[in-house]
Amino acid sequence: MDPKSPDVSFPLDRITLFDLVWSMPMTALAEKCGVSSSYLARVCTQMSVPRPERGYWAKLAVSKKVTKPSLPEPGPEDMLEWSKGEGITPSSNRRIRRPDITQYPRTIRRARGSWHPLVRDVKELFLKGRETENGYLKPNKKILPDLLVSSECLEKLLKLANNVYWSFEEKGHKVTFEPKHSNFIRPSSESYIEPKASNGYTTYWSPYRSTLVYVDDVAIGLILIEESESVECHYDSSINQYIRVHKNQENSYRFSWTTNRRIPTGKFAVIAYSPYPGTKWEKLWHIPGIKGSKEIIENITSEAIASAPTISTLHEEAIELAEKRRREWEIKQQEYKQAERERLRLKAIEDSKLQLKDIIDKWGEVERIRGFFDQAERVVSGLDVTQRNELMIRIDAARQMIGENNALNALKSWRTPEERMDELKTTRSSWLYDG
Repeated sequence: MDPKSPDVSFPLDRITLFDLVWSMPMTALAEKCGVSSSYLARVCTQMSVPRPERGYWAKLAVSKKVTKPSLPEPGPEDMLEWSKGEGITPSSNRRIRRPDITQYPRTIRRARGSWHPLVRDVKELFLKGRETENGYLKPNKKILPDLLVSSECLEKLLKLANNVYWSFEEKGHKVTFEPKHSNFIRPSSESYIEPKASNGYTTYWSPYRSTLVYVDDVAIGLILIEESESVECHYDSSINQYIRVHKNQENSYRFSWTTNRRIPTGKFAVIAYSPYPGTKWEKLWHIPGIKGSKEIIENITSEAIASAPTISTLHEEAIELAEKRRREWEIKQQEYKQAERERLRLKAIEDSKLQLKDIIDKWGEVERIRGFFDQAERVVSGLDVTQRNELMIRIDAARQMIGENNALNALKSWRTPEERMDELKTTRSSWLYDG
């Protein structure tokens, strides 16, 4: 390793990492960072930091022409800084750039009849799984577009989702899955299927990673659902589902109990929401059917894009509120630690006093017993030999029964308040003395 190569101090931002990556081989930089070169390469990928191609340093050593790219702007899913031991995860509470919705970015023109990458070839994946009791699909796969639909209307909702996603893409706004390990949140879609007035409860499918559209740096969550309505149903145990009772079938089920359940209607809705923790923004648009939905979709995308500055403002406010709460929590923690340390200090003084008083009391008892035996021996020493021998045997037996009482050993075991406090700093109370 070159001793003149720059030192590494954490955290590393994108610019610093870019400069380091292009100043020394990856193996040397990885050694300085204390990680493997393959791990460091994944860090560069997560932060969108370009790194030299294979053979770059060999060419540079023989003065061959090499090119060094510029550092691109970070994407909305990219990490902004990294420290060893923190893992490769997107930045939490990252401040997002307020979007300029007055200017459309570069537009994308889709081929006629083409499927958006998120919904291409996913029909069979949605059908592989179970269904809820009221007929909604519960696919086994959890990384799929955020759709809640029955099997009968799956194809229609996929077409609708395709049109919605392409409408955003054609305005230059990327629709993709939520990045891995993000701290985004997704509202429950059950509230749109099962209102509080419903007497039924069903657990619906939800994806591991939400579907998001990015307006510049601002992420907006998208959920497409098939709406429901409350109707009279009977339970068909052969297929484990509730079936609508039609008027001409009422007599057929006169011996079976019925109940009101919410079942899919074939009508759709698009839900847009803010995925940022601490923010509350949702909007719902009803779509009666696929036909004539083009104008509605155009309104949906326009309104969602126009809402990006609002979401950005809410996110900023949520970050400031979280930071305020964090500072308040730290102040309370420090106040609690200070009060607890004072309580433990006073307790150490009190416990030390009690132990010392006990030692003093024992010392007095030891001296009283010792005085008793000394005086007994002096009295016995003046008796005749027969009595003296008999009584000395008894005195020795009494000494053995009482045992040796050494007051100095008790004094050695006494712990001062300072010693007690030092012991606390190395036990489970040590966190009170951190910081």
